[in-house]
Amino acid sequence: VYVAHADRGAVSVVSLSLGKTVGVIDVGQRPVKLGVVAEVGRVYVLNALSSSLSVIDVRERKVVQEIALSGGLRDMVLVKSDIYTK
Repeated sequence: VYVAHADRGAVSVVSLSLGKTVGVIDVGQRPVKLGVVAEVGRVYVLNALSSSLSVIDVRERKVVQEIALSGGLRDMVLVKSDIYTK
């Protein structure tokens, strides 16, 4: 399970079987939306204040790409591997 921490600019990785946090990944400023695409092993994080999209590799538990976006974004929709922001 992935949990965005808007106040910390981070995403926690939580193991439900262990019942604890197993990792913390730094992302952009104010992460507000998460999308998981299990087929490609990626978590996409919309960062509102830094107007960016952080791409996390699930296996490596680290950001593998940071994509700059236009400002004022509040929402994100994933359709398969296509990302739409608003």
